[in-house]
Amino acid sequence: MKELTGVNEQIQRDYVEHEAQINDKRLTIDILLDISQREKEFAQVFESFKISPEAKLSYDECKRICLEAVKRHPFLLGDIPEEKLDDNDYAELCLEAVKKSSHVFMRCVPKKYHSYDVCLMAVKSDADNLSNIAYRAMRHFDRAQLKSLYIEAVRQKPMMLDLVKYPNFDDDDYIEICLEAVQRDGMALRHVDSDNLAVDNYNKVCLQAVRQDGMALQYVSELIDDYKVFCLEAVSEDKRALRFVPEAYKKSLADGLSMSEQKSIL
Repeated sequence: MKELTGVNEQIQRDYVEHEAQINDKRLTIDILLDISQREKEFAQVFESFKISPEAKLSYDECKRICLEAVKRHPFLLGDIPEEKLDDNDYAELCLEAVKKSSHVFMRCVPKKYHSYDVCLMAVKSDADNLSNIAYRAMRHFDRAQLKSLYIEAVRQKPMMLDLVKYPNFDDDDYIEICLEAVQRDGMALRHVDSDNLAVDNYNKVCLQAVRQDGMALQYVSELIDDYKVFCLEAVSEDKRALRFVPEAYKKSLADGLSMSEQKSIL
């Protein structure tokens, strides 16, 4: 049985005694009354339906009250006993709650309800929720679903590219995620798995990174072909990138800078 946070001991005992009587998945009026007494937000919803304490609520009526409650006040999700609703109906409550608040996902949504739709909504609300998705749930998402989750995350916070593991994707998908990140923050290049990328793909990502932020040059391997091209792009974007240019190229790239600029950079 799920413990009802903040319920006094007498109500807990009554709940246990009547547990066998509500296996038909009805939320009893007592449980809803108790929530309404503890949470003024729930009370507002409860009263708006003009429910009397003597009423016998049907399953659909209980679901309707709970759904309206989490729409108005998403953290009330944590007060609704999940075992009293069908899985699909409780998942609907989770989705509605996450739509309203990004923090609900971590604090109130049970791991068994980490469906793709709920997880995507959570990540759209806050990219940090990506790291809160249950591992077991992630294992059941297909590659297209995983890609959409990671792309949504790196759009908001490019450094979350660190959470993207190459073995989970083919080259094209991994490159798409990497490009999404470095086009927004070139410094995310530090998290690109260069060891597993084809040369052409790695060059493409590096070029986008230094064009977005010349200082990303420090994360570009000097072993790639036409390294000088990347140095030129980086210094064009940010003169300070000259400090990461190898000595063999530094003089030619520094010629366009004044002596004071060279001294301040080098």
